[in-house]
This record gives sequence, C-alpha cells and structure tokens, in this order.
Amino acid sequence: MFSSKRANIVTIPPTDYFKVFKDLLYELTVSHSMSGVVISLNEPYSETLEIVDKAVFERNMVYVDCASALTRMPTPVKKHNVIVVNPVTLSDISIAISEALKKIESVNVAESKMFIVFNSITALLIYYGQDDILKFLHALGIKINQLGVTALFLVVEQDTGKELVKMLSMVYEYHPLSEWLVEK
Repeated sequence: MFSSKRANIVTIPPTDYFKVFKDLLYELTVSHSMSGVVISLNEPYSETLEIVDKAVFERNMVYVDCASALTRMPTPVKKHNVIVVNPVTLSDISIAISEALKKIESVNVAESKMFIVFNSITALLIYYGQDDILKFLHALGIKINQLGVTALFLVVEQDTGKELVKMLSMVYEYHPLSEWLVEK
C-alpha cells in the first residue's frame, strides 16, 4: 500500500475524494488494525462518524476537527477523542496534532501500528501560502519520522496544488491514487 513508518503524499481526483478518504480510514483501522490521528480541514467530526463505524472510531482514532470551527454549526459534544481547533494558525493545528498523538500513545499502541491522515493539504492552500505549508509539513514530517508512524497527506488533484506536491515529493514519498488502486 504505502510506505509504513514514513510520510506519504497521496493525490486523489476530486470526484473520488470522499470515497477514497472513507476507504483509507477503513483500510487502516479495520484491515490493518491500526490506531491513529485524523486531521481534517474538510470533514467535520459528525460527518466522518457517518462513514466510519462509531465503535472503530472511538477505539482507534483521535480526530482533530478543523472543519467544525469554520461553520456556524455547534461543535461536537466534548469527547476524549475529538479535538476541535480553528485552522487559522498553523501553530494551533500543530499543538492539536501533538496532543492527539499523546492521546493515541497513551492507549499503549505500538508505534508501528499508528497512523496519521491529513485531510487535506489542498485545504491549507485556502489559508496559507505554499512556503508556509511546506515549512509546516516539513516540521511535521520530522516528527512523524522520529515517531515511526505511517502518515498519509491527502491532496486533491488540481492545478493549485501541483507545485506544492512537486515540492513535497522531494521530502515525502509520492503516491498517485492510481498506484494504490493497482496494489489493492
């Protein structure tokens, strides 16, 4: 599938994006019995619960919800495995990711069975320039490699993200969705 214990960039066509997101979470949590952190700028916690089994979600994931803070909808009921953060500052997102990783580690999960899914790098382009995103992801990638967790940075295939993907692929392993589908 993807390189384990490494940071990976996965490009996904816009038409398949939410189905692939759901399939990836299923693959990681059910097929591979992994636990991890989902950082989402696109999907509020409540919508992700609709696509992922609630028991699997509560047992295997900590969800960093950056989408709910942007809507006028009420934030999710406070749960031990949901962290709501506004995506306006990258430092707030970074702090939330560190907090989420500590929560996953506290349930005694072997690091080789941990994942991070970042949904999506493309959404960061709404708030930040490519240089800021690249610095943020470089620092996050160092943390990921030190921890030895599998990380998937999801990118919607579109013109605005091509240069960022090109720059990130010098640091992370690059996997177009078609490569993953062939391996399945």
